[in-house]
Amino acid sequence: MLRLIKIWIQVLAFIWLLSACAVPVPPPSNSTVPASPKKLSEQDNGSTVTLQVGQQLDISLVANPTTGYQWEVASGDSAVLKQLGEPTYTADSAALGSGGTMTFHFVAAARGETTLKLIYHRTFEKDTPPLKTFEITVVVK
Repeated sequence: MLRLIKIWIQVLAFIWLLSACAVPVPPPSNSTVPASPKKLSEQDNGSTVTLQVGQQLDISLVANPTTGYQWEVASGDSAVLKQLGEPTYTADSAALGSGGTMTFHFVAAARGETTLKLIYHRTFEKDTPPLKTFEITVVVK
């Protein structure tokens, strides 16, 4: 029994010695962690935005779909900036006819530059110019 205790003490001492000599390994210096999502609103209309590949871009715009108007992507290079699914809509209140915010989600897919244009219009009014436009230049590095 005493011999078994001595062996366990030696094993534990050896493990302690190994752990004391261990040097933490830092992550590789070239590792890239995507930056946090960039959030834009109507105040950013006309601006230039710089993103990293893999970074998300969220654009939130005031909308009221009950009036027939909706935001829609009119132009942009999807090879550089890819839309992630359909835009989400959040109403300001539960009241009928209340407005809210429509948010488009994009991800920087590849290096390059594109002009992203969103239009606020009634899709059934083909010959009518949009009520509002939102346009930005996106540079992906």
